[in-house]
Amino acid sequence: NSEKRELHQQLRLLQDENIF
Repeated sequence: NSEKRELHQQLRLLQDENIF
């Protein structure tokens, strides 16, 4: 699903921004 792919990308971006 492209939707799932988009969500995953957003999550990845968020993680990159907020380095835990």
